[in-house]
Amino acid sequence: MKAFRFTLHTLLNVKYALEKRHKNDIANCMYRIAQLNAELDALRGAFEAAKGEYAEKVAEGLTPADMEVWSIGFRVHRERVKKQVSRIKRAEDELAALRKKLLEIMTERKSLELLREKQLEEYRMAVKAEEAAQTDEFLANRIHARAAAPAT
Repeated sequence: MKAFRFTLHTLLNVKYALEKRHKNDIANCMYRIAQLNAELDALRGAFEAAKGEYAEKVAEGLTPADMEVWSIGFRVHRERVKKQVSRIKRAEDELAALRKKLLEIMTERKSLELLREKQLEEYRMAVKAEEAAQTDEFLANRIHARAAAPAT
């Protein structure tokens, strides 16, 4: 009997490759989120430092024009923080979508692996049946040969 060959072997290999690619995409996305969070922390640190400097300047005395400059600077800082939070949110949404897609791929791969196991078991049963038939035929031929041989 010929060797076992899973009929959907190529599709299973494609699922393995897709799973690997999605795992890499998830790792890259997580790295990007970590970078974005580090940038956000830096922005918040700079904002806190600016607030401290502003408090010192206020204690020394600021003109209305200087206060307006500081106000604009704080507004710009807040906008930068909002934009960074928005980037992080988009990246986290992308990560969630990638994880969902990976779960689908893994489920499909697992189904194919179960199908392969089922086909392998059917193959093994067919091999056993063929071996049993060959054994029966051998024994039948041997018994027939002994019966046909002259007794001495």
